[in-house]
Amino acid sequence: MTHNHTFSDADWPFDCDINTCVVTTKFVYERSKPIVQVLHYDDGEWQFMCNTTDD
Repeated sequence: MTHNHTFSDADWPFDCDINTCVVTTKFVYERSKPIVQVLHYDDGEWQFMCNTTDD
């Protein structure tokens, strides 16, 4: 399954900046494990985790 979305700056549907950096694992990045936990911190940082590693 793939999702190819393109948004203009004006149509970006989220409160964070369109270029916000996200922290994740190589398993999520390579799509070998699903995202099972999403963390959003007060400073704006996002993490998409698969619960296979904390490193």
